[in-house]
Amino acid sequence: MFLDFALISGLLVVAHLLRSRIRLFQAILLPTPILAGLIGLAAGPEGLDLIPFARDEGGDPVMRRYPGELVILLFATLFMGSRADEPGLATMIRSAGDTFFYNLSAWIGQFGLALLFAGAVLIPLFPEVDGPFALMLPSGFAGGHGTATAVGSILAGQGHENAMAIGYTFATIGLLAAVLGGVAAINLATRSGWTRLVASPRELPADLRRGLIDPAGARPVARETVSPLALETLTWHLGLVLLAYGAAHAVRWAFQSAGGHSPPSPCSRWR
Repeated sequence: MFLDFALISGLLVVAHLLRSRIRLFQAILLPTPILAGLIGLAAGPEGLDLIPFARDEGGDPVMRRYPGELVILLFATLFMGSRADEPGLATMIRSAGDTFFYNLSAWIGQFGLALLFAGAVLIPLFPEVDGPFALMLPSGFAGGHGTATAVGSILAGQGHENAMAIGYTFATIGLLAAVLGGVAAINLATRSGWTRLVASPRELPADLRRGLIDPAGARPVARETVSPLALETLTWHLGLVLLAYGAAHAVRWAFQSAGGHSPPSPCSRWR
C-alpha cells in the first residue's frame, strides 16, 4: 500500500511539472490530479502495465479497494479547519444562496430524471438491468467519485458488483465534462464580455496558469492548534482523521453484527 502511494505521489509530481511547462495544459486549466490519473491509466495495469502497482493473490490491482477506504478520510476532513468567526447561515444564504439552490435543483433533477428514465424506458426494454444501474448514473456524474464510492460500495455489498464501475465511469465523464466544458464556457464568456473580473483568459495571473506560486507572494496555509512541546500539529490532525476512520469501521462492524451477520473484525483486513 505504501509503495502504491509513493508511485501515485510520483505521478502527481511529474504531472504538476508538466502542467507548469506545457502551455496547452495551462490554457485549459487542466487540474494536476486529472493529468496524473491519465498518465497512471496509460502506464498502469489497465494500460501498458509499466508502473508496478501492488496486486492481490488473484492478480487484481490492490488499488481497487482504495476508494472505498479513502472516501472515509474525505468525509472525516470536511469540517476540519472551520473557524468560529465564519459567517452565519443567513449570511451564507444571502451570499451564495442562488448557487446553492441552483446546484440543489440540478442534483434533484438529475436523480429524478435518471430514475424516471430507468422505470419508463431502461428496465422495460432491458429487464436484466436493475434499478441501481440508473441510481449510479447521477451518483457519479453529479456527485463525483466520492459519492460514487459511497453509494456504490453499499450497492456492491447488496450484490450489485458492477455498481462501483458504473459510478466511476460516469464520475470520470462528469469530471472531464466539467473541466473541459467549464473552461470552454469561461473562455466563451470572457471573450464575449460577459464577465466582470477578467476581460480575457490571458489576464489570469501566471501562478494560476502555471500552478506554481512565486515565493514572494506565497501565503501560509497552516495554523498551529496544539503546542509543539507536546505534539506536532500535523500529527494531531492526522490522529483525528485516522480516529474518525477507525470509528467508521467500528460503527459499520457494529451495525452488521446487530443485523445478524458475522462480519470479520474491523482490523482483520489489515493483518
